[in-house]
Amino acid sequence: MATPEETKIIDAEFAFFGPMGFDIGAVIGNLLLAFFAQDGHESIRGARDEYRAWLLQTVQDVWREFADRFLTLWRAQPAGDAYHASLFADEPSQAALETERQSYLRQLFFDTAGFAGVKMIRRILGLAHVEDLESIKDPETRSQCEQNALRLGRELVVNAARFENPRSICDLAACVQHQSQ
Repeated sequence: MATPEETKIIDAEFAFFGPMGFDIGAVIGNLLLAFFAQDGHESIRGARDEYRAWLLQTVQDVWREFADRFLTLWRAQPAGDAYHASLFADEPSQAALETERQSYLRQLFFDTAGFAGVKMIRRILGLAHVEDLESIKDPETRSQCEQNALRLGRELVVNAARFENPRSICDLAACVQHQSQ
């Protein structure tokens, strides 16, 4: 927040311009936190299964829509210094550029997975918690939900490269949640 007289930073996250995977990872991390919190909000086991499935599908949809839009824009606007259009004028070069686009997107997904895990861990162990977990009244249930989320968050940070796609993240999330029941 800035005025002519002073500047105050209330949250460094909002003054940050960083890797592309940071923001998309934050969205995915928050969706996964909501997924793990559902055990603490249902009165009958399985009552929120449809919502859990929707959250995991949304994780996949968010990445797919982002990746599709990102590649569409990159293909439509071949500008910039790193991949200048004049360097990829012939067909073999265009094929090489497409391979590079896919490689770049794969690395971006690894970054996204890692940042999703960091977001999940920070929102449990840090100062800025999420209401989905904080509003769980039973301390044991809340603790189990948080442990599940931390388990997945750690896996995303430590082993991001092992996740091939959002579905593999969602499969592990469902497995972690199921094993705790």
